[in-house]
Amino acid sequence: MNTSLKFAFLLTLNALLSCEDSPVDSAGTSIVITDKTSYLSQENVIVTVDNVTGEELLYYVCSGVRNAPFMIQQLAGTKWEPLYAPICNGLTSYCCKSILQKEVTRDTISSQYFTKGFYRFEYSFRINEERKEYYSKPFEVR
Repeated sequence: MNTSLKFAFLLTLNALLSCEDSPVDSAGTSIVITDKTSYLSQENVIVTVDNVTGEELLYYVCSGVRNAPFMIQQLAGTKWEPLYAPICNGLTSYCCKSILQKEVTRDTISSQYFTKGFYRFEYSFRINEERKEYYSKPFEVR
């Protein structure tokens, strides 16, 4: 199994099994931000990654995903459950692209993924050879 495919598999597996929340960087600033905290069911969600970490954020490029891949999680009772994550096929996916220090990226996420409930985004980056997850603050879809 090539290195890129191993990294993608471990990244996806670890993201699905991860229970730790790391919504902020070491300076206490959230780097994953949604444009609102509450949405109507037909509204798209704009999510921003603002790299204020002081480090370059490396990520695995998944086929068909323009920016850093994310996972959408839905609150089920008291636990966050994975709802959506892109499939990295290994054919047109590769390691690594980066978000440079002070760089900002934005994605518009279609309302098709959301029904009524509470959600958050998870992004996983490699920083200095260590993987770290960042989460948006929870938001509601009404």
